[in-house]
Amino acid sequence: MSTRLAAPDRIAFRGGAGSALVRRGVPDAPALLFIHPANLQAACWTAVIGHLPAGWNSVAIDLSGHGGSARASAYGVAGWAAECAELAAALGLGRVHVVGASAGAPVAVELALAHPGLVASLTTVGGAFEPLAESEIGGLAEQIRAGGGSSALGAVIAAEPGLDEAARRQVMDDVSVNDAAQAIAIWRAAGPAEGLSSAHRLSCRTLAVVGELDAGCPPAGSAAFAAASGGRLAVLPGHGHLPMYSAPAELAHLIREHLSEGK
Repeated sequence: MSTRLAAPDRIAFRGGAGSALVRRGVPDAPALLFIHPANLQAACWTAVIGHLPAGWNSVAIDLSGHGGSARASAYGVAGWAAECAELAAALGLGRVHVVGASAGAPVAVELALAHPGLVASLTTVGGAFEPLAESEIGGLAEQIRAGGGSSALGAVIAAEPGLDEAARRQVMDDVSVNDAAQAIAIWRAAGPAEGLSSAHRLSCRTLAVVGELDAGCPPAGSAAFAAASGGRLAVLPGHGHLPMYSAPAELAHLIREHLSEGK
């Protein structure tokens, strides 16, 4: 049974350099760590967290360069995964169930491989399982230089299937505020990232969720990840790359099922 709750509380970690949203549950309940897509932020998970059981402990991180976390001159998947591990340790979460979306999926895979004792299960959402070509990254960088990070993402979001106007506005509200140099640096780190080549090394249970109409990270990539990791594939009909906005209740239900299967 899920309950709609107030928005999670914001906390700081890493000496104030890191930011996260936390909804505290009861001590022995499952703990979940949510990792957002590139150039979004922790707030993208608010609706999903609101559909999870009231007693569960939910934490959504702002990766460096995003949301309320500090900016840097360069970023990388390994560094972002280390931040996730530091947040889990700072909160004393113990073993966590990790949910990573888009470029957050390779970060989640890196976290599970680097800290196998920390990650109890892994759920990917529209996971980035194939790296972008340098020409694609360069083309996006040119769009950002021409119109700014928000405008470049706005064109993508405008074409995103499954979102009503209210959801589109919410996505734009959740885009991290960065200048062009920062937005490009984030894409330079996220674009080549992929979570497929190491999937066979994962020791935790996996679930790959993907929208049927996801053009950015098509269902075939999630299917390949599920097969390589020995996990399950769940396709959301009629949805695209951002089901945390277009189908938060359905996504929360899949996460609850995934966790219950491990009991």
